[in-house]
Amino acid sequence: AVALVGMTAGGLEKLHGTTLLGVGVVTLGTFIAAYGEVKFSAIGVVMMLVSEFAEAIRMAFYQYVLGNLKFDLIEGLYVMGPAALLFLGLGIVTFELRDFLDNGAWYILMDSPHYFCAAALLGFGVNFLTLGVIKVTSGLTFKVMGQVKNAVVILLAVVIFGNPVTSIQIFGYTLSIVGFFIYQRGKSQQLVVAAARDAASAKE
Repeated sequence: AVALVGMTAGGLEKLHGTTLLGVGVVTLGTFIAAYGEVKFSAIGVVMMLVSEFAEAIRMAFYQYVLGNLKFDLIEGLYVMGPAALLFLGLGIVTFELRDFLDNGAWYILMDSPHYFCAAALLGFGVNFLTLGVIKVTSGLTFKVMGQVKNAVVILLAVVIFGNPVTSIQIFGYTLSIVGFFIYQRGKSQQLVVAAARDAASAKE
């Protein structure tokens, strides 16, 4: 919902009844699942909301750069890389640097550099694929897919591994999946309308 508001305000998304309903159902399902969490934390919810606003801004920027400005994936990473490095660096200096130095964690890096190089390469791959999905679909679709992916993973963990969840959580996750299908239907309707409009414009 936060991503939808941000992208609509920025002119990157157009409101559509079915799409809006889908986002609303996904958001409601996620809220119900979080409310059903046994270890519910108000501070955790506040932190989640702050992160969602920050993520919405990031998704809107990605969509603008990749869609409106027609940047390719490497150019998108090149634009966002310095900002990501800056904020990650500030977080490390503020919260982790003292423990890092006090515990001699540098030697862990020196002892197993291949693990950290592999993690860095995987991080690059994740960011690259993220930009690819946003470029092909949209930032809003990426966010909706992320919420549904979380729900599917948790439901599979319940079925396969027997992870404990409440009935309220199961209902919330299921509702999120239903909302994703509604959202996809709305996006399909938007594509049909856009194609018809382009065809009419071409005839004129």
